[in-house]
Amino acid sequence: MREVIEQMADQSRRHFAESYERDSTDAMKNCLYYYELSGEEPFRERAGRILDGALSAVTEDGGVGLPHDTGFHTNYYLLSALLLWARVVGPDRIREDLARIMDYEIAARGRSDDPGVSRGASYEGLAAAYLLTGDDRYLYPGIKDLAALCFTN
Repeated sequence: MREVIEQMADQSRRHFAESYERDSTDAMKNCLYYYELSGEEPFRERAGRILDGALSAVTEDGGVGLPHDTGFHTNYYLLSALLLWARVVGPDRIREDLARIMDYEIAARGRSDDPGVSRGASYEGLAAAYLLTGDDRYLYPGIKDLAALCFTN
């Protein structure tokens, strides 16, 4: 198994040459998985650079996407990359940004007109924000959303 991981990492290293500029949350997650499996620091460093770029697109009020005020809300791909970063590297670097994104999602602008159901906040994001901050503001919207979904389907 270790040999297969090393072969895949070798292939990925070729993609992360200086001429390869395509950064995405998928590339970030791949780097994090390789870092987790190999412990090779260049993968964590590359994931960190991609993380910096992704977080620079989050607006001051926590909106994600362009334009975030007309229907694009939490980008699930960004959220899944943030949660993977927290698990593999640690939560310190993403704690404030995740909380800011979830603040947007539980605010009036981030919610749909459906009773209790958020447009983009995932239960994983709300749970992670609650666990990382201890703030009940993230716990109750998730419970409300789950209850609304259970009783409307």
